[in-house]
Amino acid sequence: FMEGPFNLAIREGVAVLPIVVEGSGDALPRGGWLFGNGSDIWLRVLAPVPATGWDGAGLRDAVRQRIVDELGRMRKV
Repeated sequence: FMEGPFNLAIREGVAVLPIVVEGSGDALPRGGWLFGNGSDIWLRVLAPVPATGWDGAGLRDAVRQRIVDELGRMRKV
């Protein structure tokens, strides 16, 4: 997670919309451009995170933690 997009969200006053992607590693092998055999890929769109009251690193870390937490929940199901 690079800090630049989060600084941009803060500057423009727009929320960040976290998106969690699970299963893409099985579908698209590392270093490859061709999808392998059929695989399920799951997407989950989380609640927007308002950009007000953060600095770039803080917003980045908060959004990343929400994604990591949700990914953990998705993998337990």
